[in-house]
Amino acid sequence: MIILDATTKTLEIDLAGAVTTNQLPVVASYVDVTTTAYTPISSDTATNSTTAVTIVSAPAASTQRQVKLLTVYNADTVSVTVTIQLNNNSTLRSLVVVTLAVGSTLVYTDGEGWRVLTSAGAVVTSTLSPMTSAQLAAIISDETGSGSAVFATSPILVTPALGTPSALVLTNATGLPTAGLVNGAVTLAKMADLAQDQFIGRTTASTGVPQTATITAAARTVLDDSTVAAMVDTLGGASSVGTGGLARATSPVFGTNISTPAIVSPGALTVTPAAGSGVAIVLSGAGDFVVNTNQFVVDTSAGNVGIGTTSPAGKLHSKQASTTAAIPVLELEQLDVSEEFINFVAASAASVANPITTWTTGGTIAGHVRIGINGTFYWFPFFTAPTA
Repeated sequence: MIILDATTKTLEIDLAGAVTTNQLPVVASYVDVTTTAYTPISSDTATNSTTAVTIVSAPAASTQRQVKLLTVYNADTVSVTVTIQLNNNSTLRSLVVVTLAVGSTLVYTDGEGWRVLTSAGAVVTSTLSPMTSAQLAAIISDETGSGSAVFATSPILVTPALGTPSALVLTNATGLPTAGLVNGAVTLAKMADLAQDQFIGRTTASTGVPQTATITAAARTVLDDSTVAAMVDTLGGASSVGTGGLARATSPVFGTNISTPAIVSPGALTVTPAAGSGVAIVLSGAGDFVVNTNQFVVDTSAGNVGIGTTSPAGKLHSKQASTTAAIPVLELEQLDVSEEFINFVAASAASVANPITTWTTGGTIAGHVRIGINGTFYWFPFFTAPTA
């Protein structure tokens, strides 16, 4: 029995630290006993963290206050250490100091004393009674996670956070994500003893156990190259020329010279030189520039141009090979009325020694231009400007 028999005595409660979320509610029941009366009284209050709160006030003079019931419920979200103390005129005497788990209750009853009840209503004693995992969790205060208690042999853990274990064997582990492996966790020494130029992978289109694949010495040399240029030199050997990056089949961009390329079925081929630059096609030796066999031919050895012929016999040789084409071999169209159709430029003489002659036979004939028809030379006369 707790008895307050002086006007200087009270019961107080305080906590070892500040609450996280909620203060703890406190309920007290007691009786005041005098020589003539027996008066039951009830009161309730709440804690104020580390500040002492009076839960049973001092009795009146000539009155004995007998405490019958005290309850302190942990309504906070973490465990709390509670102290119930007697304050006798500022002299403090601790009656009980106990740590309450979340949802548990400290109870004092006259005749039974102090005890702690779990959130399930079970009495917490030094000898544990049969209980569920939930009841055990209500007793302890420093657990992590939720669910059922597990033991050493064959526990079933649901999404556990293991932290950094000192030793962990994953012999039968499945579904191990590679993204979770730290750098250097898997080394060649930990994999297997492999012969030179071998690696673990697959050589067939299948799944299952990895296979040992072999890489050739030449391929290893390419893999050892640190730059694209070095790889090109390795692949091309002594025949590698030029510099720069690799060119692919679609939309390549070339720098300066390209040696003997074969451009197959390009569709529309567009060559766009830089502003102010021309397009130069340089053909050496006996190589000719040919469009569609004979539609347009440049004979580089003779310097002749042929249209419709592969063997131009003159500087410009236009040949109509079809007997039914029904088009002229040469058509001149001049829309500038101030200019001539053809301008013949050659050395002239007053005789027939040169292609253009100023020799006349009289009249208004100014001269002749020598032309060839089927290998025979003829003179084509020309006149001065008409006078009428």
